[in-house]
Formats: sequence, structure tokens, C-alpha cells
Amino acid sequence: MFDISRNLATSKRSNSRLDFLDTKGNIAKSRRSQVTIFIIIALVVLGAVILYFALRQKAPAAITKELREPFDYFLGCISNDVDLASKIAETQAGYVKLPEFSPGSDYMPFSSQLDFSGAAVPYWYYVSGNGIIKEQFLTKKEIERQIEDYLSENLKDCDFSGFTSQGYKIELKEFEPSVSINDYSIKASINSEMKVSFGNLTETKREHSAETQTRLGRFYNIAKDIYDKEKRESFLEDFGVDVLNLYAPVTGVEISCSPMIWQFKDVSGQLRDALEANTQSLKVKGKYYRQNPKNNDANKYFVINLSRELKEGEGVNFVYSKEFPSRIEVWPSNNNLMIAEPVGLQEGLGILGFCYVPYNFIYDMVYPVLIQVYDNEEMFQFPVAVVVQKNVAREALPAAIEPESIGDICNKANTETEIFTYDTELAPVEADIKFKCFNDECNIGRTMLTKDREAKLSAKLPQCANAIITADAEGYKKAKQTASTNDESSVDILMDKLYNLELNVLVDNKPVSDKDIVLVNFESEEIKSVLYPEQKNISIAESYYNITLYVFKTSQITLPASTTRQCAEVPRTGIAGFFGMKKEQCFDINFPSQAMTNVLYAGGKTAYYFTESELQDSKKMEIYATSISIPQKVEDLPAIYDTFETKSIDIVLK
Repeated sequence: MFDISRNLATSKRSNSRLDFLDTKGNIAKSRRSQVTIFIIIALVVLGAVILYFALRQKAPAAITKELREPFDYFLGCISNDVDLASKIAETQAGYVKLPEFSPGSDYMPFSSQLDFSGAAVPYWYYVSGNGIIKEQFLTKKEIERQIEDYLSENLKDCDFSGFTSQGYKIELKEFEPSVSINDYSIKASINSEMKVSFGNLTETKREHSAETQTRLGRFYNIAKDIYDKEKRESFLEDFGVDVLNLYAPVTGVEISCSPMIWQFKDVSGQLRDALEANTQSLKVKGKYYRQNPKNNDANKYFVINLSRELKEGEGVNFVYSKEFPSRIEVWPSNNNLMIAEPVGLQEGLGILGFCYVPYNFIYDMVYPVLIQVYDNEEMFQFPVAVVVQKNVAREALPAAIEPESIGDICNKANTETEIFTYDTELAPVEADIKFKCFNDECNIGRTMLTKDREAKLSAKLPQCANAIITADAEGYKKAKQTASTNDESSVDILMDKLYNLELNVLVDNKPVSDKDIVLVNFESEEIKSVLYPEQKNISIAESYYNITLYVFKTSQITLPASTTRQCAEVPRTGIAGFFGMKKEQCFDINFPSQAMTNVLYAGGKTAYYFTESELQDSKKMEIYATSISIPQKVEDLPAIYDTFETKSIDIVLK
């Protein structure tokens, strides 16, 4: 019985504990359920808030129909301004706003911008007036910033007057543009609060995005590939060197006994024509041009390979025009003439039996090439300067083009100097002034006529102990004056007037034939050469001149082959030769036949002092010469030139 009661008591206590545990567990579950519900509610509320603001920013879908039109109109303003800015950038080498203009010089004719059909196109690469390499290449990020600046300035002009006249109220705050250039479009986002009200309706929008279709990005990338290739390889300069060697006398040898003469204006004109015609033949590999199936070498020569291939409808032009600013110079040259003298007529060379004319001319060529990347609707263009110096293409960039020091000494001008220019009668002459110290030369300015009837220039000059100041004026001989510019000073420069005289050459008192070639050299402080009858005038000043005249027959003369015998004393053999005894030994010299198109048949030399008084009273200069016998065989040639050296000519002024 005891055991039963104990068990019952135990059973009651056990059930009571279980009931307590069950109640506590249900309470815990209930609390967890409540927390979960609160979390779900919070997430729903948060999601609703996010969705509300997201839908609010996705206008114009949320904007009422009555207010949507002004917002759409503003997007149209954005698209139009982006389109206009991209077209300006394509025309101006990526620039929406042109960089500061920098002029060129006689040494380097490039300014910082190429004038192409009236439009200014900034060079990506050029050489400044004082010979320093300049680069104006724009990165894509820089072009994007220029378009952003353009939008900031021009979106203010978006005209809402058509809406305000209908009763709309439009408020537009300051703009914060953001632009991204892609290959075939430009995305523009404008952060600006725009508030539109009409009647009882009001809407506000802060983000305005528009995408404009344009190939600016695509064409810029192709242009950059071409520019990078030109920087690395100087392929345009190499092409220019090839044109130079094909179309101008550079280095060579001709069999002739008379000088070879070229007029530099003709040579430079031919070079410009050749550059214009051949530059446009350059192509970038693609499908926009026809290849000549019969000339694969030419196809390869004119085609430039890029890592980026052109797509259907895309093309590239390379443009050089004779009207572009350019400089072509040649050495040696004299008064527009390039002259190569024959070898074989000099004393001691008669044994050669023939004459030859070697020539070696050195050229500088600097000229622009405009590169255009295009399709049927758009075109991106940029120019570069092509630099060939001393017959050699420039080095790959970066490089230094001499003379770099030109700008250095010119920028150190600190000595006040007055420069006066006069003619020989002390009348004022306006003249261009240059300053030279050792190898450095500066353009100083121009003397101008003052109220006191003096041609004067007040300028600061660099300090130099033995500077050379040069005055140059049309109608006057270039004058030089040595001066010290270490202290303030005044420099007077006298200039001799040039007198233009008609030239007339007579041989045996008869005018030379128009078919003959006549070369006249006037040598004073400098040499002036005239190729007559193409040039029939000479401008000279009062001075002492050494004058040399050559007259050549242009008809072809064939000198037959011949043999002549020459004898000379040679040492005897054996013991007799040891004691200095000699004997006469003779041998035959064979002269091959030689066809000559220009044969010297008249000429000579004289010295003459031209006074200013007789130059003032004269309009014509006549030069009289006597003929020399025409050679009959090759060995006669040295004797003819020996005779020429002793011949004199007469000068008559009328």
C-alpha cells in the first residue's frame, strides 16, 4: 500500500512538471512567431518605399500626359546639343572648343591649326615656328569633358517659350552633365532639377538621360590607330622621301661635259604636284577602294595596315594640297638655280676621255597631311605635320627638331636698342629686322616710318658681343650690320637699292638663239645666277662684280671615237734607274665616241663695277661674247675649256 501511494504521488509530480514545460514551450513558440511577423512586415514596408522611389525616378511613365511634353522637349534639346557638339568635334580633330592659336614662321610654316576650306582644324602633331615639336592630341576622356562643357553652356538656351505661352510654368536649375562616348553613340545624363507646373498639376524630375547616335567614338578610335602608327613608324615621312627621290634630282651621275641646271621653282612645283597626287593614293586596308589586279606591288605599297579593320562603308582619306602651308628648300642652290658642274674638263683630267656630271642635292620638306575617317554620313578629321630634313624622315616621336635653341636666346631679350634703316641717300626705308648671335637667329620686327620721317624700330635684343643685325626690304639689297648689344645702343643700317635691268646676250654680235642655254653668274658678296633666255632680267645694286658667261648649243653632236698617243718619261730599269736615269715611254689612249646634247661654244669672264648713277640711268644690260670652235673629237674638249678660261666678255649698259 505504501508503494502504491508513493507511486501515485510521484506520478502527479511528474505530470505537473510536464504541464509546466509544455506551457513554457508554447510561450516561446508564440514569441518567435510574433518576431517573424514583425520582420516580414518591416521588409514589406521597406520594399514598398524602395519601389515607390524607383518608380518615381522612372518618369516619364509616372508623369501625367499633360506634363510629359516639356520633359520630352528638354530631352530633345540634350540630344540636339550632343549631336551638334559631336559634329564640331569630328570637324575639329576632337576639339569642341579650339585651343589657343600659335602662329608659324618662315622656318616652320605651320600654325597650330590647319585652315581647311575655311575651317580651323587643330594639328595633333606639328612643329612650332621656332622648331619645337608640339602635340595637341586629345584623349577620349578629354573629348567627353569638352562635350560636357558645351552642354553646360548651351542647354541654358533650350527654348521653352512655346510651353510658357500655353500656361506652363517651368523651372530648371543648374546643370551637371555627364557624357560617355561609345563606338556608335553618345550617352548624356543631365543632373538638374526640372519642375513643370500646369494648372493644379506639378511634376519634378532630377535625372535626364538621352542617347544620340553618332560614329564619333568609332572614327576617333580609327584615327588614333593611324596617329599612333605615324608616331611609331613615320610612314608619311618615308612616303615623302620616296616621292622626293622619284620626282626631284637628289643624287646621281650623268654622262655630260656641260653643267646640269635645274630651276628650283620648277623642281619644288613638281614635288608639290607629286605629293598632292601620290598622298591621296594612300589607303588604309579595307573594302572602300578598288585594287589594280595587274599591279599587286603598287597595291601593297599604298596600303597601310592597322590592327583595327575597317568595316563595310568605312574609309580613310589622306589629303595634301599645294595650297597648304609648306616649305621646300634645297642645297646647294644659287638664285633659284641648282647647278651641277661637270668633271673631266679640269686640268690633268683630260686622260679620262669623257666627262660626267655628279650631283648631290640636300632637301628639307615640311608639309601637312590631313587624315579623314569617314562613311556616307559622318567624317572625323585631323592633320599632322610631315617633316623630312636633309633627305631623311624624322625620328619616331618624341624627337627634337633642330634648332631647339632658336627660342632660347630670343626669350632672353633685355637690351633696349633702336634700329634705323636708310637708303644710300639717307631716305628712310621700312625693313624687316633679324638678329643673329652665333647660330641663333630671331625675328625682331620691322622698322616703321615715324612722324619724324625716320624708319625706326625700338626693341629689346638679346645680349651678344658680335651680333649681326640684318635688314631686308623689297627693292633693296639685304644689308647686315655688326653690333654689340650688351648695352643700350642705336644701330644705323644703310641699304643699297636694287635696279632691275633687262638682260640681252649676244655672241659674235648676234642675239643667242632661244634654243641655246645661257648661264650668267654675277659674283659679289653673294652670287646671283641667271638662266637665259628663260630669265631675262637681273636685279643688282652698286657693287663690284665678277661676271662669268657660259653659252651652250643644245643641238646633239656626236664626237667619234679616236685614239691619241701620249709619251712620258719613266725611270729606267736596273742600275741606271737607281741613279735616276729616265727614258721616254709612249702609249695609246682610246677615246670612246660620245654624244653631247649641250656643247660650250661661247662665253668668258670679266670684272665690272656698277655705279649707282649709271644703274639709275640704265634699263638694259648687254653682254657681248665671241664664239669658241665646236669640238670635232673628244680630246678637243679640255682645250676648249682652257680657251674659255682666257676669253673675256664686254658689258654695255643702255
